[in-house]
Amino acid sequence: MMRKTWIFGILVVLVLAGTAFARYGSPMNLQANNTTFKHPIDYLLEKGVTFEEYYQWRQSGKTMSEFLQSKKINEADLKDQILKDRTAALDELVKAGEISKEERDARIVIWKENIGENWNSTEFQGLGCGQGRQGNGSGRMGGGMGRGRGNRF
Repeated sequence: MMRKTWIFGILVVLVLAGTAFARYGSPMNLQANNTTFKHPIDYLLEKGVTFEEYYQWRQSGKTMSEFLQSKKINEADLKDQILKDRTAALDELVKAGEISKEERDARIVIWKENIGENWNSTEFQGLGCGQGRQGNGSGRMGGGMGRGRGNRF
């Protein structure tokens, strides 16, 4: 009898956890409502980097930090600009009542951690800018430049 109670309790916990993830999503998937954030490639294009240079770098095995140094782009300024733009977009969502201030703060913390993690790595899990059949340039998966875990920078 005790064993059945434990099994039942575990099943209830799993069902409740599954329901919570279905309703609220995972904290690792924090795409803001009605907001499209610029990706690092967008900032690089604004600074004069071409698509060809970007893709050559992605294939080269160098980190984002090494790439920025080779292009004489200030890494700290770029990170600050990305975080500033995303924070401003989240502030608008808070103002509109679409997300809470706590959710905004959590997203900013995750972004700050991911910028440090991803920019010093040669493995990429974010969105690429492939030449796909989707019309919007997001492309198909392949060559490390397709869909990944989203806004990870």
